[in-house]
Amino acid sequence: MENSEDKKSNDARSLFFKGNELSKKNLYLEAKDCYLKALSFFPERRSVLFNLSLTYYQLNDFDNASLSAKKLIELGYNDLEIINLFVEIYLSWEELDSAFNYLIKINDEESSNELLYGIALVNFYKKNFDESLKILEDIIKKNNFYLAHSLIGLIYKNTNIQRSLDYLTKSIELNKDYAQGYYLIAEVYKELGETNLAEKFYNKFLNLEKNNVNCIIEHDLILPVIYFDNEQLNFYRNNYNNNLSKISNDINLSNHNTIDFPSNQKFYLSYNNLNNLEIIKKKTKVFRKVFKKINYFSFNSQIGYNLFSKIRIAFISEYLTDHTIGKLFQGLILNLDRKKYDVIIFHSYKTREGSLKKI
Repeated sequence: MENSEDKKSNDARSLFFKGNELSKKNLYLEAKDCYLKALSFFPERRSVLFNLSLTYYQLNDFDNASLSAKKLIELGYNDLEIINLFVEIYLSWEELDSAFNYLIKINDEESSNELLYGIALVNFYKKNFDESLKILEDIIKKNNFYLAHSLIGLIYKNTNIQRSLDYLTKSIELNKDYAQGYYLIAEVYKELGETNLAEKFYNKFLNLEKNNVNCIIEHDLILPVIYFDNEQLNFYRNNYNNNLSKISNDINLSNHNTIDFPSNQKFYLSYNNLNNLEIIKKKTKVFRKVFKKINYFSFNSQIGYNLFSKIRIAFISEYLTDHTIGKLFQGLILNLDRKKYDVIIFHSYKTREGSLKKI
């Protein structure tokens, strides 16, 4: 006969696994209830608290997400998975100062590489790069910590490419299973135009994380910055087109509901006197299928249309600055008849200071 302790343990386990299954289906409210019930049996169970914090994060309930993450840290679970989640919560919450003060306080009580790394990571996101570097270099002196090398590599990415590669390479030498290190190296090589090396490191990443959608997209749709001849141009163009079809037909990719749009999008086909229209249309359909967030529809927008409505035209480009493209479009935008057209320009942080700002 099952005793009360065994029953409690089995009930908590069942609730935990049920919560995990619900999370996989993006049913976060139902998953949250399961984790809370499981915690009523074991209030300090790491796996349950972690998944509860992650679920609150998915629900944009950053207050409760942070409380669960703090409880984990205060219970002594200061591993990297928890520290990274904690910082990510406060980054999304736009409360990095609070995260910094909390980690400083906890680290004063019981210092660890993981907590120091968390403090350096907060400084990195706050763009306090000198402070972050100082902490990371101190970590490396005491303990050749692979993530410290990786974060230093990220800091140098925009200022010293070779130093960035040196530190990122050191991170994967210290931890050959550090998947993100391979991905970051691939991204550096991609920006350098070293397409073959970028593909090599994307493949190394995918050997460790086979189902990572962002990396699959980056790998399959990679394009060189410069083509050496028509043969190379045709090879990558055909490869790009074929991989668009492959991605579109991949059920796992197409049904992935939580994927974010890649932050550094560089899947542009160069002109080369070729008609890219059909491939671009195909790419648009594929991206709308895979990256669900770009299909967002605002319920505040006007629904309906009548014969006397203005035609709404919107312009969005990071080149709507004093760039040649911005200057070319300026005349078109200024001369559109405002009686017939409702003209909208979406500004990014890059275009706020451009010549089109005055329009």
